[in-house]
Amino acid sequence: MPNNCTAKAVETPTEDAVTADVKISPNPSQGAFNVEVKGFNISTVNVKIADLNTGKIYFIGKANNNSTTHMNVKVPNGNYVVELTDGKTVISRKITVLN
Repeated sequence: MPNNCTAKAVETPTEDAVTADVKISPNPSQGAFNVEVKGFNISTVNVKIADLNTGKIYFIGKANNNSTTHMNVKVPNGNYVVELTDGKTVISRKITVLN
């Protein structure tokens, strides 16, 4: 085999491949925002909102897949992570709250 040969692995998508997506708007917000969820493998996903710096959890709830959920959280000014999971896939988005 010549020394200048290279090989590349090619990933082939399967039927189970997740194309989940999460959009949050407006960002920044005053604590009221919409979470658009689509593409998860289940109908309801778990939502967690935590302070990006301290990790303190401010909200745990649920959102419906393939829909937009309005959230209104009372939190201090700062940066937060909104984490959505279906138990297998986890998607995180940063949001800034300015009261």
